[in-house]
Amino acid sequence: MKRAFNLLLLILAGLHTLRAAPQPCTVKEAIELSDSALNQAEPRVITGLLTYYEPSHRMAFLQDRTASIYLQIRDSQPVAAGDWVEVTGVVDPGINGRNLRGLKPETSPIIRRLGPGTWQPAVPANAADIVSGTVSSIWSSVEGRIAEVDVIGDRVRLTLKDQPILSLIHI
Repeated sequence: MKRAFNLLLLILAGLHTLRAAPQPCTVKEAIELSDSALNQAEPRVITGLLTYYEPSHRMAFLQDRTASIYLQIRDSQPVAAGDWVEVTGVVDPGINGRNLRGLKPETSPIIRRLGPGTWQPAVPANAADIVSGTVSSIWSSVEGRIAEVDVIGDRVRLTLKDQPILSLIHI
């Protein structure tokens, strides 16, 4: 009996899927995690507004009262932009900044719909803010005179008069 129990403990100790309980945090806290904390790959839970959700292009953004973050979407989930959600995942250092991925690499974070969200007023921005990343992934608005419109697949690229090209916008 004692050997069976010890064997069970060894098997359980070797399971790589066992993780600590997800720790609640804000987006800002997730973005500001130290490199050593990132290396631990501890799961985090963040609650906020899903400001953009497009699984066919593997894109989603989550915003809370502190900041916003890109979500690595690998598969479709039963949510939509404008939903108040709880997202569970691992903070990844990312190429262009911190983002939230699934509990295992190459998986989506788990997004659970809590109900309809409340949209806050968009943060006013200009093209330079967007290009520089100052308002990266934040729900924002840009005003300007459109100089050119290009259609690329299912995307539209807008060029504002006297400003650099803005990001692609899904229509």
